[in-house]
Amino acid sequence: MRIKLGDISILPDNRQEILDILVYELAEAMLVIVLNSYGILKDSLFQSTAREYGFARSGEKIQITMQKAYDFLLKSGRVKETDGKVVAV
Repeated sequence: MRIKLGDISILPDNRQEILDILVYELAEAMLVIVLNSYGILKDSLFQSTAREYGFARSGEKIQITMQKAYDFLLKSGRVKETDGKVVAV
């Protein structure tokens, strides 16, 4: 899958360090994934987002950063958890 966020294209071959990616950018990518899903488990959302950025595995740094992005997205009110799944509001 290719995600296009404005002028930003996220492809698996655009590898970078997770700490170099803004939490806001990760949250936007998560939102696109949620919008293209019929409810998605939080862990699956983290994995899908990491894959979009070219990360095959999700270590501690990736999990912590994904959680920060997820918390940001929840606080924005654009997604919520319903029956254990993340859905757009």
